[in-house]
Amino acid sequence: MPNQDHPRGRFSTPLLPPAFPRAKDDQESSVLPADERDCTVAPAMPRERLRSAGIAALTDAELLALLLATGAKGQPVTLLAANLLRSGGGLRRISSMPSGQLEQCAGLGPAKASRIAAAFEMGRRVAQRPLPAGQPIASAADVAAHFEPHLRDRKQEVFLTLLLDGRHRLLRAVQVAEGSLTAAIVHPREALRPGVIEAAAALIFVHNHPSGDPSPSPEDLALTRKLVRAARLLAIDVLDHVIIGDGQHVSLASEGLMEPLPDPDPDLALSF
Repeated sequence: MPNQDHPRGRFSTPLLPPAFPRAKDDQESSVLPADERDCTVAPAMPRERLRSAGIAALTDAELLALLLATGAKGQPVTLLAANLLRSGGGLRRISSMPSGQLEQCAGLGPAKASRIAAAFEMGRRVAQRPLPAGQPIASAADVAAHFEPHLRDRKQEVFLTLLLDGRHRLLRAVQVAEGSLTAAIVHPREALRPGVIEAAAALIFVHNHPSGDPSPSPEDLALTRKLVRAARLLAIDVLDHVIIGDGQHVSLASEGLMEPLPDPDPDLALSF
């Protein structure tokens, strides 16, 4: 029974211990101080802006602030988001950072870094147009639509072999090489081996240019011609070699650059 003689009355709320101080990761302010505002950070909190104006009206900083959810020591969440955009070089560059690299950014820990990395990966998966099961690959545009979201932001060249059946339907995509910023060392044996093992009827080769420019290099052309010649010896058709850039691609087949070397290449040694 409560003490009826207590000066606060019979039905008063019991005295509570002082609230625990908020964790550093939970500090957040609804309005930035005047000396912390700039054109990239709106004074209203992103959640309120989203409700009133819609998601499309939010700035990059506000969208990032929603992912971060809370600020850091001495930084409201909106200021932390704006600073991250500046130091990270914008959304596009941040989207290609692994979570471990994000954790090195000021104000981010494992939780925030993981949320950001997961959000960008979900965006890439949504942007990736799947190749429907049973539907043939009709063009280089089909290849680019499927693979560009995952290849265009890679910092190294990645080389894939696409295995197709007799109706040019995708069986599987196999990564056969990953190289440096400017090149991936690809041996014809490794590029063709998956097609031989899985009895593919046709192949398409795909690789990215981290520079963003999909123009084929002399090395790209030489490798493609080696691959076409070797595949013909194995009775496998090479339909195309698609180079992925930043929002654009080049089809070597469409450019008429798929013809093999005129003479057998003495350096071509196939051993499966």
